[in-house]
Amino acid sequence: MQEKYTTFLLGAGASYYSIPIIANFNNRMVAFSGYLANLESFGDERFPSVDKITETVEEVKRQFIEDIDWLTKEAGKNSVDFVAKKYWDKPDREKYQKIKAIISAYLLLEQSTSDGQYTALDYRCASWITKINIKENGFAYINPNYKVISWNYDLQIEKALATITNFVDYDALMKSWKIYPNPGRKSNEEISLSDISVVRLNGIAGLHIAQGAVTGIFRAAFEDFSKQLVSQVLRSYYLYAHKNEFLDPIFYYAWENTSFSEKAMSLSLEIANNTKDLIIIGYSFPDYNKDIDKKILSAFNSLERVDVQTNDADFAKIKDIFETYCSKVKKITLRDLDQYYLPY
Repeated sequence: MQEKYTTFLLGAGASYYSIPIIANFNNRMVAFSGYLANLESFGDERFPSVDKITETVEEVKRQFIEDIDWLTKEAGKNSVDFVAKKYWDKPDREKYQKIKAIISAYLLLEQSTSDGQYTALDYRCASWITKINIKENGFAYINPNYKVISWNYDLQIEKALATITNFVDYDALMKSWKIYPNPGRKSNEEISLSDISVVRLNGIAGLHIAQGAVTGIFRAAFEDFSKQLVSQVLRSYYLYAHKNEFLDPIFYYAWENTSFSEKAMSLSLEIANNTKDLIIIGYSFPDYNKDIDKKILSAFNSLERVDVQTNDADFAKIKDIFETYCSKVKKITLRDLDQYYLPY
């Protein structure tokens, strides 16, 4: 008989203290671009010749700052996801690719620094990981009784795991932590639920295919902010934005049908089908994700209880959704936001 899981469904609010939510995202990006503008100049420093980037690092930095300004103005009072969807529908793949490059680079840099408003790691995520991990040969893993389905493309879970793991090979860490997608993993592999702890429905900012292999520039999110780190991220930003042959990002939206997103969806449905307790943290079921959310909701065949961590308005919406699509659920409870909720 298949084991039943406690599953966490994560949205943007799960990274509230590290990554700005939609309402604050645009203003924070603009403020961060100002921070980059004041960074000491890179002078005539260039990227590795193999990348075939003719611009200097400083020129690419200015281009990145200008692109942030362009994206936030395009968004106006809407989200940057709205702009991405607009250029996906047009279709204008050049601008669409540039938008994903801007967001990926920004998120990597945002998670490398802390200030009075945001921290590199959300304290709640750090605390949560210490409660749901198990140790084996001195290495920390997520307890197999727990599964995570995340809409977030940040690296908060990975950063939290890194705080309790003495290891510096980030590609190896991603594989060992059983996170999908991860370095080296092919989307068409046969993967059982025992192989997976975390499924990323939108991929991960900083993960990409390079010369046929899945790899990443995760050091940018694990290390402290520095000029060298900025240079590394600017390189990936430029290569992402120009759809370079060297790098193809594995960061996508719900409306894209990539091999990775299809595999992530298949794994999520299998997790949902074997979930008994569901904890929703900071996810509001936005309209853009409606089609996928409906599929996942329909797979919760064994679900008995739902605990929700969100604001009152979103809780009313979520309660209505589950009463419509998961009518067999016995209990839906609103929990406080101080820490990620763990059922007894």
